[in-house]
Amino acid sequence: MATIFLRVKHWQLFLLLVVLWIGSGAAQFAAIPSSSGEPARAAFPFVAVGELVVLVFAGWLWSVGNFLQSVVPQRLKMSPTLFRISVILPLLCIPLSALVFESLNLAVVGIVFIAYGIALAGEVYSWYFVARSLALAQYSRQVRFSDYEATLLGIWFFPFGIWFIQPKINRLYAKSSENLSLGQS
Repeated sequence: MATIFLRVKHWQLFLLLVVLWIGSGAAQFAAIPSSSGEPARAAFPFVAVGELVVLVFAGWLWSVGNFLQSVVPQRLKMSPTLFRISVILPLLCIPLSALVFESLNLAVVGIVFIAYGIALAGEVYSWYFVARSLALAQYSRQVRFSDYEATLLGIWFFPFGIWFIQPKINRLYAKSSENLSLGQS
């Protein structure tokens, strides 16, 4: 599965995400008439399709982050533990948001709010990890923020940034696969 995200073309990934986002909005509008005033019932299709969008994005981050760390020189590697936790946290928050719709209890809303804050911090860290890892893999030296700030912004404006980031990933993956096959011959 990880190699799919490393080989997919930028336009294919963009199209997949746009179709999912449009599907998410369509699911929301389709559910409104049948919800009969129940907010949880009306929100379920939107949340379900929204979870797919988050899963695709998280899968891409996971695949790219792990791959990039495998091609970064050993002396420059970053610890992947916090990165992996940071990718998983937002996946847990979307189902948690269903609790808000089920219970308008202030304590539940507070817990969900705190969980979303932690997940957001984790999300931003995972963007930083991928952006910095891409710069480290490209330059094979210590990097400054200016070396990866455009990539970080591209991830923030995902899926639009994918048009600039994914071709770099594709080239690194092709080069890595080529090196691997040459080493086995």
